[in-house]
Amino acid sequence: MSDEEQIGGEMDRAIRAVLMGMGQVGEQVARRQAQRADAQRLELERDQRARAEQTRAVAEQVHRTDFWRHATPEQVGDVAAFTAAAAQESAAGATAHEQVRVQVASRYGLHADVLAGLDREVRDQALREAFAKTAEARFAVDNRDTTRAVYDRVKREEFWRQAGPEQVADTVEYTRRLQGHDRMAAEAHSIAGEQLRARHGIDLAALERELPPGERQRHALMHALDDQAAARRERDEADQDATAAENLERKADVDEELGRPVGEVESTREEADELRAESREHDAQGDVYQASADLEQGDERFARGHQPDDLAAPYQRTTDGELQAAPAAAATARKQAATNFPEPASTALGRAHRKGTMRGRKQTGRGAAAGKVHELSR
Repeated sequence: MSDEEQIGGEMDRAIRAVLMGMGQVGEQVARRQAQRADAQRLELERDQRARAEQTRAVAEQVHRTDFWRHATPEQVGDVAAFTAAAAQESAAGATAHEQVRVQVASRYGLHADVLAGLDREVRDQALREAFAKTAEARFAVDNRDTTRAVYDRVKREEFWRQAGPEQVADTVEYTRRLQGHDRMAAEAHSIAGEQLRARHGIDLAALERELPPGERQRHALMHALDDQAAARRERDEADQDATAAENLERKADVDEELGRPVGEVESTREEADELRAESREHDAQGDVYQASADLEQGDERFARGHQPDDLAAPYQRTTDGELQAAPAAAATARKQAATNFPEPASTALGRAHRKGTMRGRKQTGRGAAAGKVHELSR
């Protein structure tokens, strides 16, 4: 073999080796490209599955009443933005976004598509303002079952017989706040006003005109009812004492006719006098409570801008000058009507002897109400 042939054979072998190497490199490149494509496809599929799962979870969330009842402005803004994007990707996303549109419009008076296109900070601020404006309306929508229960309760006779001042005041406050947003709450508030007028002589409409809404109205109504209940108790005791005094006077007359010892007859008459004094005391205290109840409901002094704490007490100690200017009988009556008129020791001891203990006064008004827990329904 000539040198040229040998060189040519080596050249051919080198060329084949290069071609084989290039083929192997091409195959490796192709395999790597295929692997990358598979990885990208798998990653895309994973992303799509994750997105579909997110959309499913959000769609389930926005169809739950509890979400809208407790959602914050930021959460509402997030679901509006997310579902707006998801609506372009799937039918589930479109369905979810339609639900968001309905809820955002009905609950906050805003357009979800507009919110979705806003910068996050601007969007959240718009929602916070809408939340504040629509709080009571949303509360009415979210608590229709409670409102129905309150409506059914104020129509029942037993409620008005058994409910305490705080329970009545809470019920009235609940219906007052929702009456502009719920027909049933408005009717319940009207029924409550009729019952208060018929049973307690309280003009609810006038009270609501006189005092600012909220806790001032609620407290005024609660204290007026409490004071009226105390006034009724005092007058009932006054009637009982007056009746007992009449019975003792009749007994003394009979004993006198029968010739009983004078000391025994006089003792009976003194006991009757003590009961009449107690009866007057209870009547006077009843007037104090009734005056306090009337004051809580508002009078002409409220119209001049005075606050309840600025008002003088309905009954004050009678001054010496006032007593000197009044006839003797009138002065005695005015002294006994004063809440701080000292009780004669003989009267207190006689009552303790008869009944075993001195009567205590039930604390009423603001002091008795402090610290109580509000209870709307039981």
